[in-house]
Amino acid sequence: MSSVNPHVLMNLTSSLRSLSLNDCDLRGKFPENIFHRPNLKLLNLGDNVNLSLSLPQFNQSSCLEFLDLSYMSFSRELFESVGNLVSFEHLNLLGAHISGPIPRALGNLCKLNYLNLRENSLRGQISSCLVRNLTQPEFLYMGDNQLEGSIPDEEVSAFPNLINLDLSSNFLNGMLPSWLCTFSSLESISLFNNQFSGQIKEFQYHRGQTFYAKFGIIFRNSVSTKNLPIDI
Repeated sequence: MSSVNPHVLMNLTSSLRSLSLNDCDLRGKFPENIFHRPNLKLLNLGDNVNLSLSLPQFNQSSCLEFLDLSYMSFSRELFESVGNLVSFEHLNLLGAHISGPIPRALGNLCKLNYLNLRENSLRGQISSCLVRNLTQPEFLYMGDNQLEGSIPDEEVSAFPNLINLDLSSNFLNGMLPSWLCTFSSLESISLFNNQFSGQIKEFQYHRGQTFYAKFGIIFRNSVSTKNLPIDI
């Protein structure tokens, strides 16, 4: 598909619930009116690197639950408005050329299950409100950015349903938070290429699980593994 035909897309019915055009080599300007379809829950435009989006911000009335804009140009203003989409469950902004801090408004996405912000230029710290308010994520990917500082160590268990966590290749430092070792659901951790220090407590996990990259936690960090069980 060489270009977007705005007239075709504009004639889509208002009852449209799902539109997936991933990796179709779309070009040109994507019509803004698609985002305002009242029943649209899934929109996948990922891997269309030559497709242009002009939408200034997301509307609070949107019922979008799934959005994939990976490897597209994604404005800072649009990113800031993501917090308006309170029904969001899946957000993929991999390689979307986003810079600046992670918006605190992401903490409004209380239903969010999947968040991918890898391969951007995000800076600053991971805020405590983000760790505290996001209770549903199972898949959280923020690797290959420029995040810095320590990971907030909340008194309550953060991300209680987490399965995969990737914070690799940032500038994070300090000791690993205590809640990181409490997940029975966690299967994969990637924290390499940071500047963590201290010791790692023993992880709580089910013996039947395949725990990928547990040693990736310590790879190229200054972390002791003496408390880890020898069979992981």
